[in-house]
Amino acid sequence: MTAVSDYGQWLKRGRGHQWRGHAIDAMLCFRRAQRADPRGSDAPFHLGEVLWQLGRVPDAIAAWRDAAAANSGHLAPNLALAEAALVAGDLKGAR
Repeated sequence: MTAVSDYGQWLKRGRGHQWRGHAIDAMLCFRRAQRADPRGSDAPFHLGEVLWQLGRVPDAIAAWRDAAAANSGHLAPNLALAEAALVAGDLKGAR
């Protein structure tokens, strides 16, 4: 299997766990996807979603920063990062 196909498989598994409410399993899959392709932005974005839902705000922000750094054109992590920065009271970071 190639890194790209591993990435897609781990991402798909993670999304399935996320939809079923299995946060820990989802986090593990998204982290495996990140290891398979560190340049991918979907895995850290979805990891951030799970971390946010668990109330781990600083970790979610870090994951969304990773996603935005991996692909600055991926709008979702940039919006999530701005919203999280606002919630955290970081107006400068929200811009």
